[in-house]
Amino acid sequence: MLRIIQEVSLERIEREAPFRGMDDCKNLRNDIRANGLQSPLLVEKTGNGTYLLVEGYRRYWALESLRVKHVPCIVQEESSKDGRIMKRLNTELQTKKRKSAEIREMVAVLLENHNENEIAAFCNVSPRTIKQYAKDLTVDIKWRNRAKAAGISERPLTPIDQMKLNDDVKEFLMELYCTKQITGVQVTRLVGNLKKSPFDLLSNEEQKATIMKLIQTIKREEDALHLVVHRMILASRYHPVSHRFVYQYVNEMTKELKEIYANRLFTDHLSKQRTKTALLI
Repeated sequence: MLRIIQEVSLERIEREAPFRGMDDCKNLRNDIRANGLQSPLLVEKTGNGTYLLVEGYRRYWALESLRVKHVPCIVQEESSKDGRIMKRLNTELQTKKRKSAEIREMVAVLLENHNENEIAAFCNVSPRTIKQYAKDLTVDIKWRNRAKAAGISERPLTPIDQMKLNDDVKEFLMELYCTKQITGVQVTRLVGNLKKSPFDLLSNEEQKATIMKLIQTIKREEDALHLVVHRMILASRYHPVSHRFVYQYVNEMTKELKEIYANRLFTDHLSKQRTKTALLI
């Protein structure tokens, strides 16, 4: 496509749906003030002498706040609203600092008139990529807003939503994530483990209790990596932090083992040799 760069009056540039807030352009404004605009805006020329902003909303707001009168723009012929969103989505998908919430909103608009394959072909990505963002749209907006307000990624909500769980248990798990009691990485591990187990045999309350136990186990496994370092330190010298960490770790493990061996459904089915081992705990 022909790239024509020309100076355009900022007040002649009109905006459509931004898909991005104005609250994240402070650093960009300072950079433009110090170094000038590094990348031109992308606009489409209309028939009435104005321009429609396609890509560069953060730069636009930064330039507007700096009261810049004229800006360099890549000027293209007017297409359509969907065409402009396609162009913005294509740019967003190619950047490393992509924002899932913005991409998801654009995909939602485009899916009203296009299928996932058409969107993927235009943006030069796999249909699977677009399908994943489309899946994110199935998550209740209440939880997406909760995650956004908490300043965490909305993406981990999708695997929770896709699980075959009672709504009450799903909401329990989403609440744990949105209140930062578990991380996105821990959600991935948790969901993966639940899919491999006969989790549906448990009641709702048993499932919640199991989830809490799994979270404790996942966190303890992460602590096990730190344990290696602290044990190496204590092998050659005393250090209060390492001593405290190892004590707390062993103490928690001991409590867990005692709880397991206190379960008659477990111990009654042990061999004599294994029962002797259990009595040592």
